[in-house]
Amino acid sequence: MANEFLEITIYRVLGKLKENKFVTYKIPEKNIETILDALDYIRRNIDSSLGYYSHQACGKGMCGTCTVRANGKPVLACQTKIEDKMIIEPVNKNKVVVDLVSKI
Repeated sequence: MANEFLEITIYRVLGKLKENKFVTYKIPEKNIETILDALDYIRRNIDSSLGYYSHQACGKGMCGTCTVRANGKPVLACQTKIEDKMIIEPVNKNKVVVDLVSKI
């Protein structure tokens, strides 16, 4: 039997002082296939302050705006299958605007 929940850890930039830290979220496994699905779930149901490029930008693997680091590797969040214990970070931590959003 598969797990009912997945734990994913996301790099966050919190507060006015831009405190950087990792936050772990527990999300249901059902109906969540990609990293972008997981981020959407978290924003809608757990923490509406999560910053990332959502489906509104593209969602089809064509534009690259949803690129993040998953377990240290650059991937498209809209195309990459979510896994339990995944660590998701911005593609460029040196140019973070908010959470998973980086300046190009």
